[in-house]
Order: sequence, then C-alpha cells, then structure tokens
Amino acid sequence: MPSIIKWLYLFCSLKNAFSKLIYKEKKLCLISLGFLLAPLFVSYFYVHINPDIIYSFSSDHQVSTLKRSFDPALNSSRVNTDISTDLSMLKFYIINNTAIGLRIFIAGILLGIGTLFLLAYQGITMGLLMGYVTQSGYSETLWPFIIGHSSLELLAATFSGMAGLIIGRALVKPQLESRLKSFTASFRYALVYVIIASAFYSIAGIIETFWSSNISIAIWAKYLFGSTLWAIIIYLFYFALNKHESQ
Repeated sequence: MPSIIKWLYLFCSLKNAFSKLIYKEKKLCLISLGFLLAPLFVSYFYVHINPDIIYSFSSDHQVSTLKRSFDPALNSSRVNTDISTDLSMLKFYIINNTAIGLRIFIAGILLGIGTLFLLAYQGITMGLLMGYVTQSGYSETLWPFIIGHSSLELLAATFSGMAGLIIGRALVKPQLESRLKSFTASFRYALVYVIIASAFYSIAGIIETFWSSNISIAIWAKYLFGSTLWAIIIYLFYFALNKHESQ
C-alpha cells in the first residue's frame, strides 16, 4: 500500500507540473497541436484516395523499405534482435527524433513561421506513412508497433513546437526594450520545453526499441499498453487546458 501511495503522489506531482507548463502557454500549445495534427489527419485520409502521393515525399527505395518493414508475411519469419543491435537502434531513434524536435525549435527564429512549417510537414509525413501502410493492407503490423510510442513522440513534437513559437513570439512582439534582449530571455525560457521534449523523445525511443519492436510480446499487450499511455496523455492535456486561473 505505501508503494501505491508513493506512485500516486508522484503522478499527481508530475500532473501538476505538466499542467502548469501547458497552461502557461495554452494558446501556443493549441496552435502547435493544430499544425501537427490537422495535416496528419488530412494526409492520412488523402493517401487512401491517391496512394501515389507518397512518392512526392519519399523515394522508391524508402517506400519499398517501408512496405518490407510492415509486410505481415515477412514479419512472421523475423526474430528479435540482439542487445547490440537494439542499442544501436535506440541511439538512432533518440538522435533522429531529437534532431527533428530541435529543428522545429530552432526554426522559431524565422518569426515562428519556420516552426509552423516544420510542424505541418512532420504531420503530413507521418500521416502519409501511416495511411500508405494501412492502405497497403499492413494494419496488423503497423498499429501494434506505433501505438506504444506514438503518443510520446507527438507530445514531444508539440513541446518542441511550443518552444519554437515562444522565441518566434519574442521576435514578433518583444516584451523588453529590444528584440535581442527579448529573444535571449525567451530562448532561456523555451529551453525548458526543449529539454522536456528531448526527454519524451528519449522515452519514446526506449519504448520503440525494447517494446514496440519486440515480436515476442503479444499484440493485445501492445494495444493495452499503448492505449493506456494515450489515455493518460489525453487526460493530462485535458486537465491542463481546462485548468482554472485560480489553480
């Protein structure tokens, strides 16, 4: 029982800290989410109508590799990788995803427009890839793989977007006597969101490497784990975005 109380206390503490970060920049959070999710959903459904659109964003080799990765016939014959391969993939996932988040953040120096563009592009790319694989008939391998870590990656991208928009806002509407001072102060403030985004990217990379990619784990367990994580994050966003000023 004491251990359960400790976990509940930790969750409540993290929930309050998370909600404060979101609520302080509520508008930027909604903008970041919108520019990420709207293109994602549109491109996901559009690729079902026009599958060839995928080749406008990916090469023939990349598309072929994508289909081989999620082909159920090929997946059934695969075996789990060794620890050295897993660590190599973990390094790749963390560096690649964190680099995406940093680009989204740094692009904020273009008055925030660069951040919005990269968020939309990221959403389009993810939507096209998921939609194309689903349209190809590989849902049974795609969704159990991405459900476990996708919520954290989207959360990390949202925080990266918020950080980029913070410095973009400082350049468009400086709060101090000069744009340079306003930018410097906002940059330090935005770094908090960047660090948190990097942490989420890293956790997502760990899950993707050791859980999502593990073919010995039952599909129902992956769905249960992923759905629970999605439910927690949606709840945290709902709590934060509906927080009252008095709190």
